[in-house]
Amino acid sequence: MKTRITRTLIAMLLMAITVTANANERSISLKKEDSNSVVLQMDNVEEGTVISIKNKKGKLLFKDKAKRSQYIRKIKLNTLESGQLSLELENDASLEVLPIEVSNSFAEIKKNQSEVYVKPIVRVQQEQLQLFLRADHQGYYIKMTDRFGDTVYREEISTEDHGLKRYDVSNLPRGRYNIKFKAAGRSFNQSIYIK
Repeated sequence: MKTRITRTLIAMLLMAITVTANANERSISLKKEDSNSVVLQMDNVEEGTVISIKNKKGKLLFKDKAKRSQYIRKIKLNTLESGQLSLELENDASLEVLPIEVSNSFAEIKKNQSEVYVKPIVRVQQEQLQLFLRADHQGYYIKMTDRFGDTVYREEISTEDHGLKRYDVSNLPRGRYNIKFKAAGRSFNQSIYIK
């Protein structure tokens, strides 16, 4: 009897966790509303996420920022191009790229072909630059420049290198520095301030 109650409680707990996880999953849809526009809708998007649509050459066709966890925007088709485009969702932690197909008669997101680029976490503490690389990163080229654009540090980090990396920045003058990460043809920028 005690075993049966325990199993029932575990089953109920797992169902509650699953329902919570499903409730927090982001959903994305792109639907043609009329002959002139499509509606981009997302639920459970992180506030501050930058939403962009680009063509194959990287030309920016649309850009906006999510102000709440639910995002709905009507986009005129004449601002987009027919063919293969990319929908990019970028926040502090990652960049997700979803291919989309747009024509005169439909607009569709190809969710099964999405790519996610995980950004490194950067902190400055006690005259150390701390860089946390997740185990699933794609490998990075790192370039750190000062406020004049002069390179003060550069390194190539392989995919085998992950976890916490520390760099001594005590010899650098106080001020703002830009760190540019390049991975798989993408660039991410972060600014730090050394006190």
